[in-house]
Amino acid sequence: MAQSTESKPYTSKLYRSVSTRRGDRPDREMDLIGLVLIGLLLILILPMLPVIAAVWALLWLGKSIRGQNVL
Repeated sequence: MAQSTESKPYTSKLYRSVSTRRGDRPDREMDLIGLVLIGLLLILILPMLPVIAAVWALLWLGKSIRGQNVL
C-alpha cells in the first residue's frame, strides 16, 4: 500500500537525502575547513595585490597616453 505524504513531517518532505538529518546543530568541522581555505587564499593573494595594482596602473596609464578610452 502506498504511504501517504500527509503523515510525513514537513522537513522530510523538504529534504530528500540518502542519510537522515542529524538535527539543527552547527557543523563546526566544515566551518573550520572553510576558514582554513579562506586563510590560505588570503595568504596567497594578499602579497600579490601590490603587483596586480602596479600592472593595472601601468596598463591604465599606457592606454591614457595612447589616447584610448580609459574608462
